[in-house]
Amino acid sequence: MLAKCANPDCPVEFKYFREGRLYEFAVTAKGMHCLDSAPPPKKSGREMFWLCAQCSRTMLLQCHGGQVELVRRSDRAGAA
Repeated sequence: MLAKCANPDCPVEFKYFREGRLYEFAVTAKGMHCLDSAPPPKKSGREMFWLCAQCSRTMLLQCHGGQVELVRRSDRAGAA
């Protein structure tokens, strides 16, 4: 899913690894369900996500309840 920024409200297209922030999550075969456990099971796949430089200043991606979520950096402490 590296075609564009993972923020659905952001139209920035992915072009370079040096801009923004990459995230990698272990996912199950049943659709797009991320795995909170570490280390991931051997049968899990890997999915890459990217936040552009501007979005990554104020937001981050995390796995929560089996879904990859976009979270504001100030909300991170409350979500843990």
